[in-house]
Amino acid sequence: MGRASLFELLLRRAVIGTCLFLLPNLARCETLAAASDVGDGRRIQINLVAEVGSIPDLNPLLIEWFGSQRPSLEFRYVPALRSGDVLASSAEPRLLRIWLVLYNSRLARVYFAEASGQRFLVRDVPLRNGLDEFGRRNLAQVVVTSATAFSQHSVSSTVSEVVQTFQKPVDPATPLRDSKTDSQLNLASDEHRTEWFLRAGALYGIYLEQSAAISHGPGLLVGAGQQGAHAIWLYSLKFQYRWPLTVEGSQIALTSHTLALRTTAVVEAPFGSHLMGGLELGAGFDRVSFEATALPGANIAARSGDVQYKPVLASGLRASLKTDAAYLTLLIGFTAALVKTHFDVVHDAQSQIEYRPWLVQPYSAIEASWQ
Repeated sequence: MGRASLFELLLRRAVIGTCLFLLPNLARCETLAAASDVGDGRRIQINLVAEVGSIPDLNPLLIEWFGSQRPSLEFRYVPALRSGDVLASSAEPRLLRIWLVLYNSRLARVYFAEASGQRFLVRDVPLRNGLDEFGRRNLAQVVVTSATAFSQHSVSSTVSEVVQTFQKPVDPATPLRDSKTDSQLNLASDEHRTEWFLRAGALYGIYLEQSAAISHGPGLLVGAGQQGAHAIWLYSLKFQYRWPLTVEGSQIALTSHTLALRTTAVVEAPFGSHLMGGLELGAGFDRVSFEATALPGANIAARSGDVQYKPVLASGLRASLKTDAAYLTLLIGFTAALVKTHFDVVHDAQSQIEYRPWLVQPYSAIEASWQ
């Protein structure tokens, strides 16, 4: 072999070796460049849903895949995951939360959530050979690329899609190895566990007592609720003061002062990430005091100071707009008094009705509450 042929062979081997070295790293650099958008002042919290040391360490791979311009990363182990953990908001506005759930040796699920509690993403990652080197790298790559797309608002999942994964945690086509493994999923199904929360707020309600008699006023509400698999159940106590209402009959002017107390039960379901709709049922009573004044020219003596307690039932439809932990709700419905009320004037043994409010009254209310 001549010198030229030997030199050509060495050069060819050097070029091939260089390409073999550079091409994987160029591909990796391309991925890292795409992932660098995640690190724009954002902190990422990665929660491994497992006992400490029970799964292979993914931290070095995730740090590697997020790249040299990676955001601030925090790794934690958590023993269990509930839908309320994913759907809850965070006080840190630039925080991106990620949960990695390993179901068995063949399936992992990844949850992403913005701090606002308004955007979510769910990704299932098949693990053909478990968490071997290839499986760990594949899982880390899915986490990084999905975090990038999620941060760029390119992909997202609805609230109902997130909740459904907790009710049906594993696809039937991917059976668990045995019943013991099922108890080790570290995922608390919402069929057995529910999230309780407190809610308080203010309201303003309007009632149509009669065709020309409208009462209205402000109020307060306080309650507790449960986050179920498909809906929210809310139990509240509402108090309302209605401004004095004056109506005139043929001989008297009647002024009423009303205090209303209601206990209510609400079921609401999400329609997208911000809108919720549902049904409200309630029961309570109205305390109504009256002041009567004789109109000019009426030859009667009006009596004041009467107080009446009226048991009332209520039902209505509600639509809520959710932003972070605040809710703005529009409520439209009816109240039904369980006792009749009318005010009469007795003259020469003849009774004349001066005012009779409707037994069934339409009403509307706006509520602003915080959770």
